[in-house]
Amino acid sequence: APTTEAPTEAPAPTYSVEDIAAAIASRGTFKETMTASSSAIGLQRFGISAGSVTEAAYYAGTGAVAEEILVVNTSSPDAVKNAMYGRQAEQKEDYADYVPTEVPKIENAVVYQSGSIVVYCVSEDASAVRGILSGMIG
Repeated sequence: APTTEAPTEAPAPTYSVEDIAAAIASRGTFKETMTASSSAIGLQRFGISAGSVTEAAYYAGTGAVAEEILVVNTSSPDAVKNAMYGRQAEQKEDYADYVPTEVPKIENAVVYQSGSIVVYCVSEDASAVRGILSGMIG
């Protein structure tokens, strides 16, 4: 007699940090077009040690706005989140004199963790970014 296997549930899709960053850059709300930049530059700007990072993706605007996206796959999510909060505080201080209208966006920056993936995003609409993230990485 033929044996029948129990149906298995399809595994949840897994996304690379680049997939996540690109989705935020294309579907989030930004004043400027977000451009992919070197992940090494992103890690350096945030003061994150590359040693704990498996992969990273970084997008930024021109600097006239505070908008940026950093997605990191790391073995040290707490340390990465602390670095992200440090970046947020630093940017708030820098933009207070430079472009004060950017400060509310920085204050509403998204810092989001799901497992080993940690995301930082400054955008026009933080709730839209959170929606993208919850849809992709839970």
